[in-house]
Amino acid sequence: MTKRFMIALLAGCISLLVSGVAWSQSQNSTNDSSGQRVEALSIKGKVKSVSLETKAMLIKPKKGATLHITFNEQTTLIAFDSFDDIKEKQSVTIWYTVEGENNIAVKIEKAPDTGC
Repeated sequence: MTKRFMIALLAGCISLLVSGVAWSQSQNSTNDSSGQRVEALSIKGKVKSVSLETKAMLIKPKKGATLHITFNEQTTLIAFDSFDDIKEKQSVTIWYTVEGENNIAVKIEKAPDTGC
C-alpha cells in the first residue's frame, strides 16, 4: 500500500472515532423554562436510574459513558406531566448545561413510543 493511502485510512479511522463521541452528545441551543435561548449540550439515551429525592438521573446513551444529570424546578418537561412520570428504561433526549462538575437539565423530552 502506498504511504498516501495509509495516511488517508488513518485519518478516516480517527474521524470515525471522534464522530462516535459527538454522536451521543452534541452542542446546540434550546429555550429554557422562561423562553430564553440557552447554549446547551444534548444527549439521547435511556434512563438508567432516577431519584426524585436527589433530583438526579443517570442516562445511558447507545454509545459512550453513562451521564449523571440533575434537574430542578426550572427544567422544562416535554411529553411528561411531572418528574414522577420519568421511569427507568424510558428513551429520552436531555438538553443540559455544565456548571462546575454538575450537568443541569434545561429540558427533558420523552421519546415517542414506537410500540405496536
